[in-house]
Amino acid sequence: MIGAQVEGWFKSIAANPDSRPQARPHGDGWVVSGTRDGITCVVTLDKDDSISGGFPVSGEGVTTNPPA
Repeated sequence: MIGAQVEGWFKSIAANPDSRPQARPHGDGWVVSGTRDGITCVVTLDKDDSISGGFPVSGEGVTTNPPA
């Protein structure tokens, strides 16, 4: 269930991001972000707008590693 929910967030953010798309370093796609259900995620898109990856960055239940 959780995986399907996160996939839904990524698809929603890819289609309607809260941020302006930022070009990836080698011009091979875009990075966008958005918040869905209180969870903020970053989604990476390929040139053809397919989702190549994503990860949650903040929100209830999201844990992060401490700075190095």
